[in-house]
Amino acid sequence: MNATALESLASATLRPTPLSVESLSPIILELILGNQGFAQNGNLLAYGFEIENPNTMAVSGNEFQILAYDANGILAGSKKENIALLLPDQRLGIADSLRLDDNQTIAQIQLQITTGDILDLEVAPDLIVLGVNYRPSEIYNRVSGLLVNEGDIDLEDIRISAIAYSRDSRIVGAGYTFLSFLPAGTETGVDIVLTTSELIDRVELYPRVSLPALLSSSIQRPAFSLELGILDHGFSQGGIEVGYGFLIANPNASHTLKNTEYRVTFFNDEDNVIAVDQGYIELLVPQQIYGVGDHVFVDDGETVDRMEVLSRPNAYVPAIPGPILAAEKVSIITDTLGTLVRGEIINPYQVALENVHLSAVVYDNAGQIVGGGQDWIDHIPLAGTAAAEVWVIAPGDPVVAELYASITEIILE
Repeated sequence: MNATALESLASATLRPTPLSVESLSPIILELILGNQGFAQNGNLLAYGFEIENPNTMAVSGNEFQILAYDANGILAGSKKENIALLLPDQRLGIADSLRLDDNQTIAQIQLQITTGDILDLEVAPDLIVLGVNYRPSEIYNRVSGLLVNEGDIDLEDIRISAIAYSRDSRIVGAGYTFLSFLPAGTETGVDIVLTTSELIDRVELYPRVSLPALLSSSIQRPAFSLELGILDHGFSQGGIEVGYGFLIANPNASHTLKNTEYRVTFFNDEDNVIAVDQGYIELLVPQQIYGVGDHVFVDDGETVDRMEVLSRPNAYVPAIPGPILAAEKVSIITDTLGTLVRGEIINPYQVALENVHLSAVVYDNAGQIVGGGQDWIDHIPLAGTAAAEVWVIAPGDPVVAELYASITEIILE
């Protein structure tokens, strides 16, 4: 081979192959594991840890595994979970729990973290936490706060981790809860039970949204349909017990609302969340107004100043207007046992009804809602009536009561 040929070969060997910008994969930095700790109550191990995404892009598909050991270094339990989404530069606290066999005492935990894949996220949640309020008690410790969706997208499947810290910033307790929905521009309270092992100095709340829920479309309201409405609400308090009620309306003439969720948040006069209650209504037929009554407990010494109701249906089903279950002969009976709302529910359908949900809402002399309660009727015969009784929580003496009954499936006649 002559010199010219050797020079050509060397030039071809040393010349780098050009790469397009599209073929360059971003370098994924490993997740940073921060503080970690646990607390044990019987066979429940609650643990928490801090994790940080140092990347300038979101990371999905991250996994962690916890290994729990006793004092002899023997593995007593393990759990593997997925952290579906970490936002760019996000520092997050993760709380979870593990069930142990009886008579096992954990001395230490180890965490193993794997980093997922870079994700070019076009939408991102905008959640903030306000008014974190740690509430210790002799029975169990709780923490509450207000979660605000400041973004322009409706959020679903939100998990809120509570991490409890000692004075020297060690993690000494944890707990978590879930919120199934939080529409854009709304807020709601959260209330979490903590498992703790030492004196608590502070608690932080960390909300996170699952990736599938973020990327999937929220429940869409059909064109020309109307939003669910809260018509009225109210409460009254006696000691640590608070009775409440609210009226909710399906204003649509052409759609039945299925599995309508609601969440009620109670605040003190400092705007701290002191109680949260939630439930759902299986069906709201076209143009139906329904009353929801129930009660909550607050901590000793707390006074409810106001309440907020947040609701949303999980499905809009086309339906023609049909009859509702009406109540008649409604009365209030007050005795030493409490307050009972009694009446009869009329079945307008030519089929027997089973497991009918009952709700009672009661009012004072000024027409203000001051409490309520819930119960069930096992059976109402076709085109017949059934007796209804609902014990209500309404400190004082309510003077007017309303009974509401809801069917649990769409009836076609």
